[in-house]
Amino acid sequence: EVALHHRTAGNQSQALEWTLLAARRNARLCNHEEALREYQAALELSDRSDRRLRLEIEEAAAQIAEAAGQPEQALAHLGNARRLAGEAGDEAAALRSIGATGRIHNVRGEVPRALKVLKEGLTQAEASGASGSPPHPREYASLCRLMAQTLLNAGQPENAESYCAKGLAVLGDEATAGLTWTMGHVLAVKGRRAEALRC
Repeated sequence: EVALHHRTAGNQSQALEWTLLAARRNARLCNHEEALREYQAALELSDRSDRRLRLEIEEAAAQIAEAAGQPEQALAHLGNARRLAGEAGDEAAALRSIGATGRIHNVRGEVPRALKVLKEGLTQAEASGASGSPPHPREYASLCRLMAQTLLNAGQPENAESYCAKGLAVLGDEATAGLTWTMGHVLAVKGRRAEALRC
């Protein structure tokens, strides 16, 4: 109600601040529909030239839309986030958007589409790195994990292992549990159970 008061009074900055607070609160309470409405209102209130803020809003709206079971809306927000990340020069955010897009396609059973999106993201990440090391290791490793999971869904465990290995090599000692688990799963599917148990 405070946000509405500021909107009707024409106080854009206060209206935006309160609208974002309401969106985040609704998101925390899993009130997805209301959170999405508030994020949409925040996009309408925000200055189009503030790419960073709009990027943050689009990423949050995509997560909520996905959680609400609205993959089409999530994909639309992710497309906007990827564009804004490119305009803002935020490659890490662009890679996160690509990964989330690939994940949604994979979950929907659109494996060829997921593989295409994830491959584009991995190529982009590899091309931007100096001396073969991607500049955003966590995002790159996440793309590798998503690619491995998608390849498993496609019945290609032989290819999935190399992506897990790439992600683990980039992260080294900071390897995430998700990537380690995925490697163990890949090895188990390939019949290499003893190695899988060590993951």
